[in-house]
Amino acid sequence: MKYLVKNMTRRPVSILCNSGQSYHLPPKYEHEMAGIEIENNVFIKKLQNRQIIELTPVASRNETAKPRSSNKIESPTGDETTKKHS
Repeated sequence: MKYLVKNMTRRPVSILCNSGQSYHLPPKYEHEMAGIEIENNVFIKKLQNRQIIELTPVASRNETAKPRSSNKIESPTGDETTKKHS
């Protein structure tokens, strides 16, 4: 799962992730991060509890993907016809 991390302050915020990588977020800036970077991270929990950052889960592509349309087209009479590809 991915998260959208948003800096809620008017000052830059540095975030240290589980992998050791750090992100520097400008004021009111949002950045998408992997869940593995955020989960069980005490530093991020402190920032969130102090309302310095906001974490919002981002739906994965599988959850938001629209079903593909079929090759069948419904005619005005209600009959289904197969769409031919040229």
